[in-house]
Amino acid sequence: MEMQSEWEVRSGEKKNPVLLINGYSIESYCLPTEPKDLVRSLLDEGYETWLLEARLHPRHPSNDFTVEDIGKFDIPAAIKKIQELNKLSVKVHVVAHCVGGLSIHIALMGGHISADNIVSLCCSNSSMFFKLNASSLLKMKLPIVPIAMAVLGKDTILPLIKTSKVNLRQKVLKFIARLIPRYQRCTYDECEVFSGIFGCSFWHENLSASMHQWLYKTSVSRLPMSAFPHLRKICNAGFIVDPNGQNEYLIHPERMTVPTLYISGGRTLLVTPETSFLANQYMRLHQPGFRHTRVVVDGFGHLDLLVGEESHEKVFPHILSHIGLVEKGRHVVTGAKESKYSKEALSWSDDPFEDRKRVVISCIFSLKFLLCFLMLFMLLVSLLS
Repeated sequence: MEMQSEWEVRSGEKKNPVLLINGYSIESYCLPTEPKDLVRSLLDEGYETWLLEARLHPRHPSNDFTVEDIGKFDIPAAIKKIQELNKLSVKVHVVAHCVGGLSIHIALMGGHISADNIVSLCCSNSSMFFKLNASSLLKMKLPIVPIAMAVLGKDTILPLIKTSKVNLRQKVLKFIARLIPRYQRCTYDECEVFSGIFGCSFWHENLSASMHQWLYKTSVSRLPMSAFPHLRKICNAGFIVDPNGQNEYLIHPERMTVPTLYISGGRTLLVTPETSFLANQYMRLHQPGFRHTRVVVDGFGHLDLLVGEESHEKVFPHILSHIGLVEKGRHVVTGAKESKYSKEALSWSDDPFEDRKRVVISCIFSLKFLLCFLMLFMLLVSLLS
């Protein structure tokens, strides 16, 4: 509380608090190995900063949950607590990554929280849309997730640290994960298993050696897998759906009365820039009275947007600027600008940031992945026959 009061005095005024929501099981914001992370960047600007460790966080993973549970229970509870400790009328800036971004859109568009409680929204590689590259989408189309869940059985929490005790089912799944093709290989077994399950989540050259070691030797100790069936349905649909695969959210654009910033990595891994492109168009069409911005940052893939060595120079300024403009009241669009937003959204033109060369590379990689999957399948059949 003393440090908070110092930040308030330094900033000269009380600012709205910020809630940070991580992606799937990886800490993206509070990074002890880095001289500058997003938490410290926000604190330096005078923002009271909160970090949500939802039920998919390695510190307290759940054995049975969906992505919807985070939006329905965890996020509303976090916002309620922030309001209790400040004042009930306080509004919150939300910054979310990957599955965290899916969850906040489920919370808002599902009516689990009101946009009256949110002063601004910023999502990296995530939105109400979730468009994967060809190889990641192929992995979701194939029955890999159902097979993985069947292999794990009732205990769906997978230990990742190499020295952790694992049962036979977990050993089998980790063995399969190591065999799956990916863009980059790694000498860390934990990184190999994680990227085998998810796909590569960052370009290794963008991370410091200390950051990479901390991630996989300390931070990501366990991976709760039970949300994967729901996540698979979202990935295959290309937008947020409920656990049954039904479109219960995109039909409620009237609930998204917030200014937004959607950020994508320009060197695509996992999630493509189409995710932010469609979201920005959707918001400009349905909520033209608010300021909506989209940024594609060259050289970054997925998680490295937030944990990369140069993230504080090339990514964080966009987030801080977005929040700062809202704090100054520059989040409402009127008149000619509002009309321009609507016309641009209605055109639904091609994304100017689409990298066709990388799309081709991803398709070629998908064919290699499919071949590997078929070989593994034939091997399993021969062993069982």
